[in-house]
Amino acid sequence: MGYSVKSSDNKQLLMVRDGAGCTSAIFALAGLFFFLVGLVVNYFSDSHEFPMMAMRIVVPVFGFGFMILGLRIPAWTKASRPETILFDHEVGLVTITMSVSSDQKAYIAYNDIEKFDVEIEKQSSSSSSSTGRGGTSTTYYYYHVYLKKRDGGRWYLAVFNTGEEADKLVAFMKESVDLQKEPTQQIPLVLTEKVKKEEQFDKVTISWKNHVSVITFVVLAAFCAVFLCILGGFMSKEHGVGQLGAFGYIVLGFIFLVFCLVIGFIAKDWYKQATTSYSIAISKKALVYSEYEKSTERLKSETEIPLQQLYAINFTFDPDKKFGEAGMTLISNEEHERMVEVADKPLQMLKDFVKGKDKSIYLKFLALNPVEYLQLETWLEGQVRSKGNKGVL
Repeated sequence: MGYSVKSSDNKQLLMVRDGAGCTSAIFALAGLFFFLVGLVVNYFSDSHEFPMMAMRIVVPVFGFGFMILGLRIPAWTKASRPETILFDHEVGLVTITMSVSSDQKAYIAYNDIEKFDVEIEKQSSSSSSSTGRGGTSTTYYYYHVYLKKRDGGRWYLAVFNTGEEADKLVAFMKESVDLQKEPTQQIPLVLTEKVKKEEQFDKVTISWKNHVSVITFVVLAAFCAVFLCILGGFMSKEHGVGQLGAFGYIVLGFIFLVFCLVIGFIAKDWYKQATTSYSIAISKKALVYSEYEKSTERLKSETEIPLQQLYAINFTFDPDKKFGEAGMTLISNEEHERMVEVADKPLQMLKDFVKGKDKSIYLKFLALNPVEYLQLETWLEGQVRSKGNKGVL
């Protein structure tokens, strides 16, 4: 699910958002099926023994959840993905429109685009054999076509099952878009009302708060309860699983450890968003990023980057991998040099992250859509250039 070329001539190239029809229908129908199966199981069985008890709870709950997810996918798609991406060859601008009805737009200059390219994603799946002679492993490849900006930000445009289709689109984009063309009109600096702005003498400050509803934590807690009930049933010797021996318990222990790490990371991030407020202040000397206790406004942390040392402010739009989740990054010159050094060393990147050597500042605005993110990036870059000396950014 991405974007398709709707029309193209020597003046412009228009890409439109693909629909979510098949994906939505698959989730909704699968959810409905398992929900009905769960109702049937509950009607014909009142067993409180494992695993029937787990089936009575898990099957209808997850079926209902998938059914709601399928029904909500179209709305989430519209809220998290721009409707159109227009490459205007005469003006030299990419115009990204969130919704034609709202006319909310953001822009990328042609000469701010570094290249069009393909990212290959590899996924493997395995299945066990009923003969007991081992299973089979299948590898799938997905080819993501993206636009890369000179500041490092990426806009993922389409995904294909074959490299030939992806290469064809990249070649078409390269032929159609002149990356050397300078825009013939100035990009407007627009700041969404979802971010608070305050100007003081030679400094401008923006501040924001992310809101996480109580329902979010309730859903997470419910998921954890169901998972732990199922895992607890397998861990119980009462139901014969003790016959698996030490190896069986090691496997289950590993699953439990991974589950705790993932849930802990998610819960920690949600708690931070629920209890923290943020601000960015830009003066003639530096950009200062601050985090505060939301309830008391007490300063928790502060990071200062001199404007002359600010390498980039970038935003990446990657809907197929994150389903619309987006983030913005502030990168210093020093951090950029480190990133270049470890670019082809994923293990070193992981070590640096664990050791806290990753000094990039990751900004999260839960209320913003991709167009508002790009507008904010453009606005911040404009403020930095106007406050700083020549050569900044």
